This record gives sequence, structure tokens and C-alpha cells, in this order.
Amino acid sequence: SKEMRKAVELVAAVMAAVPEDGLREGEVVGIIRRTVRSDDANHPEWCLPGGMDADMFLEHLMHRGALQLGEDDKLSCPIPSFRTWLVNQGSGAQGRIDKAQAAPATG
Repeated sequence: SKEMRKAVELVAAVMAAVPEDGLREGEVVGIIRRTVRSDDANHPEWCLPGGMDADMFLEHLMHRGALQLGEDDKLSCPIPSFRTWLVNQGSGAQGRIDKAQAAPATG
């Protein structure tokens, strides 16, 4: 979508941070928030698309099929090759993930 093209680095970082066996919705929202808050978040590709908050961004990822709710109430990417492709679209996803995961979890 247009929104996801503008946030390609954020999408890559979030998808890379969600393990294959998935995470609960609140955990994914936390990843989104921490990634956006990291120290270089003022770069447009690391910001949430206009008018979206972390919850809306997650809903959009689910609506577009990047994440799907499984039987265990965890979100994961239903197609591993799609997850890999999304992660590879970002140029610095791993560094962002490391920074976001190191940041304290705040609501």
C-alpha cells in the first residue's frame, strides 16, 4: 500500500523483530512504538505513516496480510518467504531492531 511504501524501513524492522512462532498483539505494538521512538526516528521512513498510531499500523499490517493471527493468539507472517522479502526491503532493519529491543518498554 501507499502507506507501507512510505514506511518501508519500519515495516522491515517490525517484520524482522517478530519471530517465526509469532508474538501477541501487545508485544508487536510495543515493538512498533519502541522502533519509532529510537534515536533516529525522525527519518521519514522510520515514522508512522501520517494519521496512524502503532495500533493502526499493526491493523494495516494485518489487513495487508503481512501478519496473521494464529490459533495460539499470536501474530506471525503466514508466508516465510514474504516475511523475508519484507525484511530485505529495509536497509537497516537489524540495527533498528537491536536499538528498539534495547529500549525500555513503555506504554
